[in-house]
Amino acid sequence: MQRSIGAGFGLVAFMIAIAISLWMWGSYTAEVSKYGTKAQKQAQQFSGHDENGCVASKSLTLASEVQNGRLKYVLVEAIDPQGAYAKWFHLQQNDAIIAVGPLGELRDQDAGMAEALIAEAYQRQWELTVMRGGKKIVLPEGRVLDDGSLANQVSVAPAPTTQPAKTAQDEHVVPKELGPLRGLIR
Repeated sequence: MQRSIGAGFGLVAFMIAIAISLWMWGSYTAEVSKYGTKAQKQAQQFSGHDENGCVASKSLTLASEVQNGRLKYVLVEAIDPQGAYAKWFHLQQNDAIIAVGPLGELRDQDAGMAEALIAEAYQRQWELTVMRGGKKIVLPEGRVLDDGSLANQVSVAPAPTTQPAKTAQDEHVVPKELGPLRGLIR
């Protein structure tokens, strides 16, 4: 009789251990799956692909507008509404792309370089500045810039403050309690 009771307790303990292990495994894989899916989407975008694995740059057709031998802007002639650029940047047909991310305006680029920078903007998650309906808009944020503010924007650096030069004594701060040892501590 005691053997069967001991075996019963052993079996219950074993079943509890299995239940705890399954619960821990389930919560661990759910957490890993959540972050793994997010990382996979970022990796696809960094490689220039959409969530379906298609090349993102094939979701739109661009045309460079050149005037007097210089690039004026890049026009979005056609765009797939379910494509990567429509989903990420919210680009629309007839948007004129005038600036890309930290590189600024496209006027100094040639047409091929401008299109490459637009593709890189998707990969690096940079902003695009477009002209839409007479307004300058920063995408994907959707912030509307004032007329001419991009070209005339001047950033003013704060004026440097003049501070007296630090002496060797000021550089080595000694706590008050160790004041009598100031000359010994370096």
